[in-house]
Amino acid sequence: MGSSPSKDNPNNLTAQAKMSDWSTLQQDLVYLIAEELTANVGDYIRLRAVCKAWRSATVPPHCRALLPQLPWLLLRCDYKSKRLSYFSLADARTHSIVIPAMERKNCFSVACDGWLVLEEEASSMISLLNPITGALIPLPPSKEQLKTLSDRYIVYRNGAEHKCSVRTRLVGGIAMSATPSSEDCTIVVVSEWDKALLSIRMIDGGSWTMVDDSTSYDGVAFYKGRFYAVDFEAEVSVFDSNLRKVATIGSPPVEMDRRCQLWYFAQVAGELCVLRTACHGQPVINGFKHPPTYTVTRVDIFRVDLEELSLVQVKNLGNSILFYGPYGALSLCSATKYPRVKPNAVYLAHGSDCFQDDKVLCYIKPGVYDLEDGTLKPLSDKDEELVSHHIVPSLFYTPSFF
Repeated sequence: MGSSPSKDNPNNLTAQAKMSDWSTLQQDLVYLIAEELTANVGDYIRLRAVCKAWRSATVPPHCRALLPQLPWLLLRCDYKSKRLSYFSLADARTHSIVIPAMERKNCFSVACDGWLVLEEEASSMISLLNPITGALIPLPPSKEQLKTLSDRYIVYRNGAEHKCSVRTRLVGGIAMSATPSSEDCTIVVVSEWDKALLSIRMIDGGSWTMVDDSTSYDGVAFYKGRFYAVDFEAEVSVFDSNLRKVATIGSPPVEMDRRCQLWYFAQVAGELCVLRTACHGQPVINGFKHPPTYTVTRVDIFRVDLEELSLVQVKNLGNSILFYGPYGALSLCSATKYPRVKPNAVYLAHGSDCFQDDKVLCYIKPGVYDLEDGTLKPLSDKDEELVSHHIVPSLFYTPSFF
């Protein structure tokens, strides 16, 4: 019986090195493999980072058309290492990415078209950050119109009751007419503290302008050349290219209570919709170990009929998927290329809200709301590990190179 080969044998080491030399893989095969990864920009980037030969065999992601990307669920930031952790729905795993601009004094608020709004608490400065490319675009401050407030709440954590100060965001919603690096871009935001609409045109490089402060807006969107805003009663306002209000679409007859979340815009099969979630019943209370926990029991979705100027209820998304969180909503028109996600469903990020009069901060459970049977299923088999009942809400973000 022959002796087993020693790993210390130089000849064996040479053979192993040759076997693992993936850089010699034929370029056309590398290209075909890369094409199968275009639904997950993270995997595509990691493949191109393997070696120079693989990079030369593939097209840089910013120079090609990638498939519509599944959003990342942004979780938490390690300020020391400047690494942002996120959960990828494409592979059901947690990853991290380095964000050089991230500092302890900064926080993310909302996202739009591949850009994050980065807020600086002390100075009320805001910037637009693309975490994929590293592009950072400062926006002028507006201390009178974009300002923050704080309030004290009770938080249950680690077996005890704590009192903490919670700061509101500067920006509660954002929509852009084009990429913000373009001079043609107009940005409209919802001011968090008074729910008014403000705008800035990048070509002017000037200050913020009040668009409308006559009502309390929840969300804003840019759709087919116009801006749309939805208020707390789901009434939709339509603004032309000069940001003049030209139409109002009445709110639908839906139940309103304190356990309903904000209305946000998304698209279903190319049509503009508004949606919100609702939590009914009493929260689950586990002593002082975790905050009182609510479960979403209903998702309201309405299509904005621009011809009849009405809202039409949507009960089935077909092959589409929606993503809803405390900071906005996103959509994916086709689930065909994404075997890990479920069509006709709404993916929910975890959130927090004060649903009780005693200032107790409550936790809103994440999950996948199945529109077919009206049940909430786990977001992944690692739900508890993902969020750990953290009172800071998570955020859906769609990666983009533009």
